[in-house]
Amino acid sequence: MTSPPQEFKLLDDLTAPEFFASYLVGAAYDGPNVRLTFASTRVRHTTNTAPPVPVVNARIVMSVPSAKQIVEFLEKFLNAAELNAVQKPENQSIQ
Repeated sequence: MTSPPQEFKLLDDLTAPEFFASYLVGAAYDGPNVRLTFASTRVRHTTNTAPPVPVVNARIVMSVPSAKQIVEFLEKFLNAAELNAVQKPENQSIQ
């Protein structure tokens, strides 16, 4: 796993695109890179009976070390989330 150097300073670009993905629909290994394809469910509103369909809405290409870093981060993050899961009481919102 590669980590940023200690002097690494993150520049938070508030104009960077953000997307929501319902599914990871594909992954490909391309030599030094990993390519991920994401999709979201969309509905065509041209008719009242249009079925929802998955539509590709984002592709990410990253180096293999970066992909491994994401896997390790998500594993730790999701394990911690499961341990700290809070049950939402009925008729109450959690903020």
